[in-house]
Amino acid sequence: MSKSILISPAVRDKDLVKEIVELIEEGMGVPETEIFCSSLDGYGIPNGQNFVTYIKGQLLSPKVVVLVLTPAYFESKFCIAANKPFNCH
Repeated sequence: MSKSILISPAVRDKDLVKEIVELIEEGMGVPETEIFCSSLDGYGIPNGQNFVTYIKGQLLSPKVVVLVLTPAYFESKFCIAANKPFNCH
C-alpha cells in the first residue's frame, strides 16, 4: 500500500530533502507515516523488506509525487539508467 506522498530525490540531496520533508510535515500537517522518501532514515524501506517489491508498492497510488530534480539527480546512476532508452544523456 502506498503512502500519500512520494518524494523522489538523489541520495546526494539528503540535506535539501530533509528541509522539504520538514516543510510538508510542519507547514502542511502531513504526518511522517504518510511520507515515503527512500533517501531518509525512517521514511524509506523498512528493514527486512524487499527493495524492488516495496518501491513498486509505493508507486501504485500516492496522492502527490514530489520530484527533486537537481544536478545531483540528473548525474545519478538511477537517472542515467532510467533515461538510457530515450538516449537523453
